[in-house]
Amino acid sequence: MKLALSLAAALTLVAGAALADAPAAKPDMRAACGGDVIRLCPLASAGKDRRECMKAHWADISPTCKAAIKVMQAEGAPKP
Repeated sequence: MKLALSLAAALTLVAGAALADAPAAKPDMRAACGGDVIRLCPLASAGKDRRECMKAHWADISPTCKAAIKVMQAEGAPKP
C-alpha cells in the first residue's frame, strides 16, 4: 500500500513538473488535462514527446481536456 501511494505521489510530481515546464501549459490546461497526462502519459517529457503521447491516446482523453486542447489550438498553440 505504501509503495502504491509513493508511486502515485511520484507520478503526480513528475506530471505536474512536466506540465509546468511546458510553455503553452496555462493553469486552465493544467487543471483540465493534468489527470489525463498522469494517467495516459506519465513518462512523457514536456513538449513534443507529451503532444505525441496525447495524440496517440486521443480517444482516451477526457472531454474536459479535449475542450481545453481545442481552446488552446484556437489560440494558436500546437495540437497535442
